[in-house]
Amino acid sequence: MAIGNIPAGGTGVLALSLMANGSPYTPPQGSTYAFTPALTCDDTSVTITPGTDAVTFNVAVALGDANASATFTASATDPDGGTATGSITIPLVAAKFTIQISQTA
Repeated sequence: MAIGNIPAGGTGVLALSLMANGSPYTPPQGSTYAFTPALTCDDTSVTITPGTDAVTFNVAVALGDANASATFTASATDPDGGTATGSITIPLVAAKFTIQISQTA
């Protein structure tokens, strides 16, 4: 999937997947492993809120954010007890303002 962008003052949703050799990891039958990632951002104007399913995160970019991009970094304990990480840089675009005209009478 191509990386889109998030406008200043806008929101986006990021979904995380644990990968094993380039494929989504599925724990074997009877495993007690649970993928519970954390997500951070290098841009302090970005707010991250975990989704209800533990693998999606809602991100909101402050309206006045003037950065050209934001880098998101995910981490989680892998099934072997190590730390798995991944990151993505998403372009941020300036807010676009328009005027809506409505007839009221």
